[in-house]
Amino acid sequence: MQEFRESLLIMVSLPIYVIVIGGELLYSYFHNKQYYTGKGILANVYLSALNFTLDILVRGVCLLVLNYFYQFRFLKYSMLFYIGWCY
Repeated sequence: MQEFRESLLIMVSLPIYVIVIGGELLYSYFHNKQYYTGKGILANVYLSALNFTLDILVRGVCLLVLNYFYQFRFLKYSMLFYIGWCY
């Protein structure tokens, strides 16, 4: 149910963001406000790609660390199932 709510939120909010940003882009173009420049857009795309890459890298390192320390666990899954039935 949580995934559905998040998907619905994205499906509703994404068109609103696109319309608002597109409107601002057109307004700045037609009124010569120069809110957006090619250099600024390229810098934004570059930083977004860098953030995405760093996010994937950090998640991968976390998974590797968790996988390494999994071999030193105290309880096995069968023990956890048994302990759960005791209470």
